[in-house]
Amino acid sequence: MGQNITAMAETRIQKDVTDLYQIHSTLRVADIASDTISCTLRNPLLKRHLKEVIAISGFFDLEAEHDIITTVIGENAILPCRLITKYLPHSMELQWRKVGPGKDKIIYFYLYDESSPLVNSYPQSDKCPTSYLSPNRDNSREWLRKEYEKKAEVFKGKEFGKGNISLKLNNIQAEDEGKYVCSASANLFHREIIIEVLVIRIGNETSLQMHHQKVCQYECKWKGWYPKPMIFWRNHKGQSINSLAETTEVQDEQNLFTVASAIAVSCGTPEVACAIVNTESEMIQQSTAQHFVGFLICLLLFIAVTVEHFFGKCK
Repeated sequence: MGQNITAMAETRIQKDVTDLYQIHSTLRVADIASDTISCTLRNPLLKRHLKEVIAISGFFDLEAEHDIITTVIGENAILPCRLITKYLPHSMELQWRKVGPGKDKIIYFYLYDESSPLVNSYPQSDKCPTSYLSPNRDNSREWLRKEYEKKAEVFKGKEFGKGNISLKLNNIQAEDEGKYVCSASANLFHREIIIEVLVIRIGNETSLQMHHQKVCQYECKWKGWYPKPMIFWRNHKGQSINSLAETTEVQDEQNLFTVASAIAVSCGTPEVACAIVNTESEMIQQSTAQHFVGFLICLLLFIAVTVEHFFGKCK
């Protein structure tokens, strides 16, 4: 973690006619003060940030436009990582790995050394087999974990030459959720950043059914949601009636959730609503049922009185 030198900067914040803010911040430092300087702008409400890094000396740093990536199951996701440096070191090691309790594993590994050829240089911290040993040059080696052979790819060509070492994950699934580390090492100098991947899936539309017995029983069903959603029940006054509900969740082999929730209330309750919320995307689906039994009884009584009155006149 670098030293906070915000107090040394001159910062001006102005609000324009559209209520948007313009920020200008200037920092003056000596060339030998640090290897890199970073400027970060954070939005506390969205929990997002933008970061720019300037390499002052021959060292380097890593940056990412976003440190949290939210993606949908079945889609592709790009985990951003950019190498910031004035001068590319003569030798360097680049690595992507997934971290977590019992899940620390190398996904991608790249090593080069312009001063000497590399022979049998493998990632020492990972015992699992890799997909291939790249036939690039004698002084460079590249590995991809075998299980990620069709799953992951790192930017190549011009993008790689520009320092873009972002990782692309194809066909995202629930098990891809977690934290990923992009790291770079050279001349005993090490930098790394953590990218968190959140996976969501919005399932089918809400199915609300009513079963009329002595009490009115309502049942809502949802299928194919991820992560496990939250269920809410409300009456016609907007009051929570969750305590009356019985909810079951079943997770399938794809880690998707099927949820069924049932509630029994008095048939005199004119309206009941059930809602499901995806906690990551804050996506909400709601269905409302209105009970017309009371209305129908009143209507039948009105018809009966009208008929009696009409036939009474005809006698």
